Amino acid sequence: MTTSNKGEGIVSDHHLIQTIVRRAQAGADHRLTAEAAASLAVDALAVHLAGQRFSVTGVSVARQQAALPKTGDVVACSLESAEGARLRLLVGGQAGAAYAADVSWSVTGEGASAPQMAVDPALPPIAATRTMRMDHCDQAGHVNVQVFLELVDDAIAALAGRSGLWAALKVIEARVQFKSELFCGDAVVVRSGVRQVSSESADIVHGLFHLASGRLAAVVETRCGVASAADLAALGALSEAWAVLPAARPPADPRPPGAPSSNAIESCRATIDAWDVDPDDNASMRGIIQLCSTGARQFLGAIGLDGLRFAREKITVAAVDYLVSLPIRPRLGQNVVLRTVPLGFSAKSMRFCHYILDADTGAVFGTVEIVGVMLDLATHQSTTIPTDVADTLKRLTAA
Repeated sequence: MTTSNKGEGIVSDHHLIQTIVRRAQAGADHRLTAEAAASLAVDALAVHLAGQRFSVTGVSVARQQAALPKTGDVVACSLESAEGARLRLLVGGQAGAAYAADVSWSVTGEGASAPQMAVDPALPPIAATRTMRMDHCDQAGHVNVQVFLELVDDAIAALAGRSGLWAALKVIEARVQFKSELFCGDAVVVRSGVRQVSSESADIVHGLFHLASGRLAAVVETRCGVASAADLAALGALSEAWAVLPAARPPADPRPPGAPSSNAIESCRATIDAWDVDPDDNASMRGIIQLCSTGARQFLGAIGLDGLRFAREKITVAAVDYLVSLPIRPRLGQNVVLRTVPLGFSAKSMRFCHYILDADTGAVFGTVEIVGVMLDLATHQSTTIPTDVADTLKRLTAA
């Protein structure tokens, strides 16, 4: 294991956590706090002990010489040494280690042994890592797509940082396809590779893997816009075909029109708040998907699948495919409204589109298309859409 801290950033062959400094982790000076560094260190321990149950017995954090990362910066938590039930970790960003953290723990139950983060030559390097918590999961206990896209934001920032492009790339399109379930406590790694670079954008594909087993959980394809073509030169050096992950299948027809049609259902009204935005005050991808999750539940209620029915019949609708097109992001303080249009359905699945609109002007920010599968929570198997719901969808799609 090698670790270096000479001003060029933390260079290590054992990054446990790579993420972006978010508002909640920063103080009044917009810089990473010691409390946030301690929390990252505990998250890093959870990754290190993936599959094991543990209780933290002590955490201490000491300030180091490097400048503190600020909101929007990539921050890494890297293993410097391990001795028994104690880890020493370095937490910092481009400038090097800003904090050193010592974490000790005791094992509280049976579990898998800590995996080795071996390098697979067929895969790109790990760009982000995280252990899933209860607040990452939906009501059915599955890790929510919001968290996947937040991990992808982390991975893109880490990838750009490694190529000297520290300014954040903005996701303008995303396709998320789920492959297997993730639950609370699972440690997840993201491996990201550049597929294509043009004068205006970079296409980056991400594989989200269950750390302990290596199982593929999701594939996320992103198109990122940049400020100038010169910014992409550094990423171009990383451009390579990544055949391990197949390209997503083409989106289904019919395609949604440019504006919501007359059969659209208003499913959400909200104001973009401080906790919904990135460091540039644009709505974060996680904030957008949170709006869409609310909109989806309201839309499902309007077609006959409200919360009471879900609970009574022990069913739900599980989203398995997302297609996000967001050329313009709402900004802090803007009022937004979601109008949702059903696009089609089959015996066990439905497809609908959220239009994200400026509530004051009616301008369209973008769209989020979702494919949802009817799920029996008792068996975790797909099941048939209830007849009355299918009748409603048939009427709406014919309108």
